[in-house]
Amino acid sequence: MPLLGAIKSRAELYEEGRQNPLVQALEQANLDEVPFFKQLSDSSLRQYARIDVRWAELYASEKKKGNPWGITEKINVGITLPPRQAFIAFAMYLALTTQGLLGSQYAAKSTIKGYMNTLWGAFRRNALLQIPSDYRQQTIAFIDSADLEKAVPLVTRMREKPIASTRDITIFIRAVWEDRNIIRTTRMRIQLCLFILLSSLSTERPGAIVESSCYRGTNQALKWDDIEVHIIPNPDDPNRPYIIIRVRINLLKFHRKDDSAYKDFILFPEPNPNRAMCPISLIIALGIEDKVWKNITTADDIFHPKIPPTDHHQLVTIGGKRPVLRREVFRDGIWITHAELALPYDCMSRHLRQISLSLGWLIHLTSYCLRRGASNRASKVMSEEERTSLLGHIKNAMEFVQSYQSRQVSHDLGAILHGRDQDHKALKTAQVLTDMSSRSDPRAPLHLPPEAAKDLLQDEDLIEMRKQREKLKETADDVYKRLDEMSDAADENSCQERIALQAQADILSARLSEFDRIYKNIVRRNAYHRLPQSRKEYFAGHSEPQLTGQAAPQKTKMHTQGQENTDRISLSIPGILATDPLDQIMSLYINGTQEFSSITDSVLSFVNAVIGLPARPFATCYPGEFPTEDNTCPVCDEVCSKINMRKGIGSHIHSCITKQMCADAQKKAEGAFTPTPCSWHGCIGKRNIYNTRKDFITHVAGHCSRLVKPSTTVGELRCCMWKDTVGFCGVEEHEDWLVHFATEHGINLQSTIAVDYCTLCSQFFVDNIGDRSVWEAHCMEHYDNLFRVFEDRAEEDQSEFPLNADAHLLDNPRAIQFEHGSSFASGIQPEIHGHFADRIVLVPARCPFCLYDDEISTSVRMKEWLDADTLQRHVNRMHLDELDQDIEHQCPIPSCGIHKFSYPDLLEHLVSYHRLAICGTTGHRIYRRLLLPVVEGDMVIEHSKRKRKPKSSPLTDDENEPPSKKTKKKSRDAYWCFGCSEPFQNIGRHLRAAKLDSKCRRVGEYQWRLATGEFSGDRLSWVFHRIDR
Repeated sequence: MPLLGAIKSRAELYEEGRQNPLVQALEQANLDEVPFFKQLSDSSLRQYARIDVRWAELYASEKKKGNPWGITEKINVGITLPPRQAFIAFAMYLALTTQGLLGSQYAAKSTIKGYMNTLWGAFRRNALLQIPSDYRQQTIAFIDSADLEKAVPLVTRMREKPIASTRDITIFIRAVWEDRNIIRTTRMRIQLCLFILLSSLSTERPGAIVESSCYRGTNQALKWDDIEVHIIPNPDDPNRPYIIIRVRINLLKFHRKDDSAYKDFILFPEPNPNRAMCPISLIIALGIEDKVWKNITTADDIFHPKIPPTDHHQLVTIGGKRPVLRREVFRDGIWITHAELALPYDCMSRHLRQISLSLGWLIHLTSYCLRRGASNRASKVMSEEERTSLLGHIKNAMEFVQSYQSRQVSHDLGAILHGRDQDHKALKTAQVLTDMSSRSDPRAPLHLPPEAAKDLLQDEDLIEMRKQREKLKETADDVYKRLDEMSDAADENSCQERIALQAQADILSARLSEFDRIYKNIVRRNAYHRLPQSRKEYFAGHSEPQLTGQAAPQKTKMHTQGQENTDRISLSIPGILATDPLDQIMSLYINGTQEFSSITDSVLSFVNAVIGLPARPFATCYPGEFPTEDNTCPVCDEVCSKINMRKGIGSHIHSCITKQMCADAQKKAEGAFTPTPCSWHGCIGKRNIYNTRKDFITHVAGHCSRLVKPSTTVGELRCCMWKDTVGFCGVEEHEDWLVHFATEHGINLQSTIAVDYCTLCSQFFVDNIGDRSVWEAHCMEHYDNLFRVFEDRAEEDQSEFPLNADAHLLDNPRAIQFEHGSSFASGIQPEIHGHFADRIVLVPARCPFCLYDDEISTSVRMKEWLDADTLQRHVNRMHLDELDQDIEHQCPIPSCGIHKFSYPDLLEHLVSYHRLAICGTTGHRIYRRLLLPVVEGDMVIEHSKRKRKPKSSPLTDDENEPPSKKTKKKSRDAYWCFGCSEPFQNIGRHLRAAKLDSKCRRVGEYQWRLATGEFSGDRLSWVFHRIDR
């Protein structure tokens, strides 16, 4: 720092200052001709800009009438003051053109008066014209007049202003830690709780804590420099000093650019066992993550310092210009927290709204609900001056009474009348009337209900828009058809015509895209505005069940867990977490199940637990399966992200764990094998000792494979010739010789140890024996509990199959719509449609044709289809394609009776009544929508969203030229066997005829292969039935 020089005189300072070019420019300018305007905030400038637009609209309207009052388009210096009638006309214009937001066509009176006050301010600032008092008085009187009320009935009611109580805050913060769907990062979870607590404690406006919507892009928010952490020695326990935090609010309303205006408040550790209600815990956790304090790396350095403090000191902040609460950004396929950008208010408000709706509150929480609650609590213990200072209001202002004070009298008026003491128990009970969480119902609709959405789509304007789109699409299709029909002629005229058609096609495609965007925006906006009315109607029906004693209607959910096997196999995989860390936080620190010797120890333990949380909540996984603490796959160490795991994080982890289970089972079987010779009677290699399990089962499987082949020698005996301690076996016939060896001789001849997983019970089944008897028995238990009751075909001919109450039929596109996971009324039909969420199978889907086919094994009948697309291809290719479309068929579900359907009606029945996705689905996340078959006459034009491309014939110079004999045989679409790498039209016949020890049987996988060599669909596994073996 340089030394201070001698004190300069004012003349010297003046002469030195005049050398500044900016000062010289001001001196040379004619200040009398330069107007100076009052400096306003960005939000006030935007209000003036909006009123300028409305004034220009009035000018354009009056100009058509000859502009009788001589108003100008712009409000600027040099204009003359319009007459009083112009301001009254502007008030009338505002009343007619301002949209109402309180359930009425017209706006509120207070809104129109506020616009007029802004207009007078614009004239005073921008035109330097003072509006006479009689102008203002007459305009306000006109707005309140009965004449205007008859013509334009302005609204006088006020928007409801709920107050968040302490109970509401506690419930909401608990919901923040329980949420698994809305909050994307752990830091946002902490930031959301801290914002709620700071708003509830300080009564501060949200723009002082996060980036205000009026100052978007400025990055103005609460900084780390505004937070002081003070450590004070504790004489009673030196190793546990007192921790006190002082927070300074610099961004006060009307004083953002005034550095002398600020407000301080102090935070203490919260004695409440619910650690999530302690702001100090959250601030320390965020500070340690951001490394904002010098010499502090862990929470123990603050709460349990190695050297006990002997004097009061304040932690030194580094990098204090960064905001405390910061926004999320999407980078490399994952959500992360930005290092510099402040959290915007609209993002915080969206989280508050979404979590409130998920809790089932009637009105969603806002930051001003928190501020109103804090101000009402403060008014009970503070004087009026203290409360006014806390809220940042102008002295003697009525703003608290008008906008913040609760309108409900919080005293027992009957006790006052009769002179008795206040009944505090009754008053506490009556507090529920003002709680935002009272009468909450998590079953309340979060989105527009299906019946309301269907009514919305039946609006005449939307129907007309869809008709217009169809006409536009037909025009575009015609153009593309002409393009396809054009030859590849090289003449100039054809090229010009093709270019013109292509340009026309591009324009029509762009118009279609823009039309779809506008249509979707209209539907989305109307659905958003109709949702409050649907929720209001839902809550309006709560009283009737309470008065009549009827149970409230419950949504029928599918079975999501089996009843037979509740004990789950613990996975012995290094690094895998046994439980979700968020569940541990809830149990230990929010529910308060763990006791601590002091508040300091409780805060320290909570901070360490929060810091140890993964950066992002775990994706939806199967029960008992979680990533590691580093959010990687516990098996392959792949980072869990949507980019790395395209088929879903939970599915990837489950697939890796299943492969690991198979590898462990195989390794265990190989390790348990002891070298042994072959005991087959007459075996020429019986003296050989087989040292590996693979060599042994390959050799014995060769004996078994010859048992299933037809005999070529007269009188040859075909039977099991295995000799053991019991003696010669001699069994001549068996449907599966591998099962015979497993059950009769205790030898598992399966080359690969089978590992099955039951999604209903979340349990693995390892087939160490080789006959899969345990898995078969387990599948039979599920069949008995879920499906056996529907296996007897009803004798009556049921001609009508009505939709379930929660299902709705849509026209555009033709589809059936219902909520995810919803089931049928009890006892009507089996649940075979499945329930999938985030690529995780909550309830597996079943094939209705296989399920009640008693000629195949139970495990094949009960096969769990883990996604709708694979089941769709299986049903179409293995069952529906085999049906004769010219005759009628019964439903494969026996409970549907003996009624016979035509082929199109059968498809419609399977989709609409059984909810089987055989015609494809749409990409909706709110509801599940199954497409119905497209039928023209009695023919099914389309019943699958995945269609194979038509094969194009090869082009030749002469169409009449016969093909050469040397030309290779034309390839066809066929199933590709990954065992022998050959195409087959009938893949089932090929796999059933393969040898037991062949590669085709061991691999057992196939896929549809086009003639072009490209594969279509997924790679599937063939499940061998008992009759196949």
